[in-house]
This record gives sequence, C-alpha cells and structure tokens, in this order.
Amino acid sequence: MTRERPIEPAPPPDEEPLIMFLERDQLTSDRARPVPRATLSRRAEVALWALRIFGIVVSALVIYTFVAQLNS
Repeated sequence: MTRERPIEPAPPPDEEPLIMFLERDQLTSDRARPVPRATLSRRAEVALWALRIFGIVVSALVIYTFVAQLNS
C-alpha cells in the first residue's frame, strides 16, 4: 500500500521555550516539516470514504436544487 516513514520523537521539554528565540524563517522551516500519515483501522478508512461520498452526493443535490430553482 503506502510506505510509512518513521515518526520523529518530540523535542525535549527544555528545548520548547527556544522556539520564541527563532527568527521568522527558522520558525517557518521548523513548522514546514511534513507530518506522517496516521495509521487508521479499516473501519475508520471506510467511514472516511463514506463521508467523502456523502459530501459529494449532498453537494450535487444542492447544486441541482439551485439550478432547478433558477429555471422555475
């Protein structure tokens, strides 16, 4: 399926206050690190796909109703 990347450990608590001393570009580069994809159960994946399909169907119904009301 997908290749999983190792999760980086969180910085130690004593390094956290150092963020306020970073310059803007350093802070941006620190926050721009990609977040690894979450591992979900099969049930959760199916639920999310059902939610996506539901959203598309509802959007299509709203668009159809809007267009139908324009013509009447």
